[in-house]
Amino acid sequence: MANRQEFMAVGENCPDFDQESNFVESSLQGAKSCEICSHWDHSSNKCKIDMYDKVVEGLDQT
Repeated sequence: MANRQEFMAVGENCPDFDQESNFVESSLQGAKSCEICSHWDHSSNKCKIDMYDKVVEGLDQT
């Protein structure tokens, strides 16, 4: 299971990040994170468009 730091790193580097339109202001205001992306399925903790693993792999290369 990923942590908030990893979700934010993926969100910042994901070319398909799309902030949820119903996002309520919180500590993540102004940040990009899987937790607030419209492609994130909160019930299964997975990216609906399979970008999470691809972006993590790219981060691991740096």
